[in-house]
Amino acid sequence: GLVGSSGCGVLLTDRDGLVLDQRCGDADAAVFRDWGLWPGADWSEAREGTNGIGTCLAEQRRVTIHRDDHFFARNIGMSCMDAPIFGPDGAIVGALDVSSARADQTEGFNRLIAATVAQTARAIEADFFRASFPEARIVVGDGDEADASVLVAVDRDDLVIGATRGARRAFHL
Repeated sequence: GLVGSSGCGVLLTDRDGLVLDQRCGDADAAVFRDWGLWPGADWSEAREGTNGIGTCLAEQRRVTIHRDDHFFARNIGMSCMDAPIFGPDGAIVGALDVSSARADQTEGFNRLIAATVAQTARAIEADFFRASFPEARIVVGDGDEADASVLVAVDRDDLVIGATRGARRAFHL
């Protein structure tokens, strides 16, 4: 809601870069549809070259692709801030993207949005993890990565039955 009202679009993709859902202000909907930032669009690197969604998924890390960092000239008016979303088994399941073509958008503003995107992606991961282990105790751990959810699911016998990607990395699982 906050980002969408600022002239940005928020997209959720699957692990292949296919847009599953998109949110933006009503006044910006036609622009985002024209850019192809709409449900059903393919933003994989194979299809679009360097772009926020495709590069994030290919490299499995958060990225900001600002204007002429894009591969195709038709996309150089956009700034895209992306963070990967990992499933309860540690595998990538999608990406969260915020895209904007505001002429006044600065790289400093992009950093602020990118931090919000990463934090929101981690919240989605944590919710997905908890929903995947409804009967388990969820233990929250400390990790070296500020942008990773460090969660472990433990059963009644205190056996670890699940761990997020952040937990797998932090505890060398």
